[in-house]
Amino acid sequence: MLVKIFPLENFIVVDKSGNGNFRSLSEAIQSLPMYVYERVTIKLKKGYYNERVRIDRNYITIEGQDRDSCIISFDIPRDRWENNRDWIGPGVINIYADDIILKNLTIENTQPRKDIHAFAIYGFGKRIIVDNCNILSNGGDTFALWDYKNGMYYIRNCYIRGAVDFFCPRGWCYVKNTNFYQVRKTATLWHCGFYDSTQKLVVKNCYFDGVSGFKLGRYHYDAKFYLINCKFSKNLADKPIYYVKNKNPERNNPIYSSKQVFYYNCKNEGKDYSWYRNNVDKIGAGNPEVIDARWVFDDRWNPEDTLNISVVGYNILNEREIVLYFSDIVTPLGNVKFKNTKGTVFQLKNMRLNDINKLSFMVNNKIEESQLMGNMKIIEGKIIATEAYLKERKLPDKFKIIR
Repeated sequence: MLVKIFPLENFIVVDKSGNGNFRSLSEAIQSLPMYVYERVTIKLKKGYYNERVRIDRNYITIEGQDRDSCIISFDIPRDRWENNRDWIGPGVINIYADDIILKNLTIENTQPRKDIHAFAIYGFGKRIIVDNCNILSNGGDTFALWDYKNGMYYIRNCYIRGAVDFFCPRGWCYVKNTNFYQVRKTATLWHCGFYDSTQKLVVKNCYFDGVSGFKLGRYHYDAKFYLINCKFSKNLADKPIYYVKNKNPERNNPIYSSKQVFYYNCKNEGKDYSWYRNNVDKIGAGNPEVIDARWVFDDRWNPEDTLNISVVGYNILNEREIVLYFSDIVTPLGNVKFKNTKGTVFQLKNMRLNDINKLSFMVNNKIEESQLMGNMKIIEGKIIATEAYLKERKLPDKFKIIR
């Protein structure tokens, strides 16, 4: 007898006006189980959401209906939170999970001061994507994802504003096609990469602007910067990315490598400065075309991957149950069924799922290897990769178990 599936709710609608599952993003996230093993998408309808949000479940996509009309904002200076700490965190969006995707949103810390730290996005976790978003603050550390051991962050098509060190990732970070605006005569970029010699901040096809005399960047730890095909406004100060050294030696962080700042094809709308002339040949391969997401993350993760997932193995567990092994960690969406060339239907087993690359399927009759030959066809639901990618990667509607 085929089993019935009662899956996790993989799609949730948040609507301020009440025409969704929840009125606030925080309510939607907290409605999920403590351990989320599948990709969950939260659709945010247009509206102004005045809340601080803690994301502490893995594999969540938060996708706004419209970038400029889905606004998550809060007035929260860092020092206010430090003086009265709570479990939510010091930012507007606080990430304490892996494989999070933020898309089509405006995230703003509305506190007005420019001389303090005020996070818009703060947190930890690995494999984080921020795509097509406005990330706004008047203070420093606007974008502060700080998993210094394993953090991998991908930012695309965004507008980011803030004061000192307002884009300050730790670990591996790739940002492309993004505009930065500096509100003070302070550093824009900051990086920390002391834990692993391959950690780096790569900025490609981006535009930098700000008040007259704004600075490009600085660092307090071992760091590595790559700026590729970037354009600077004439307001950029004639000051290279620099190391900050405290006058008290005991307060300085150890630096174990020489200065590592690389440029390729960077231009100024006004006068060009000699310090950002091409030196990309020091990368190793000497070819800027090698600089893509896979290269940035050293083959640990490729968020730009568009390849379909596939079945890479199987185990006939008993007469009526088969376990399929996939090329990726997978999420089944809906009551997944597929059939073989003879019309035998395989249905996803009703069981608690884990974030692994295995799924069990049941059939009504005894399973023989001959039934696994040829093309299988999905007839209901779909199976997608669970980890964070820009585009959905799925098992094709027609696939093979035995090749």
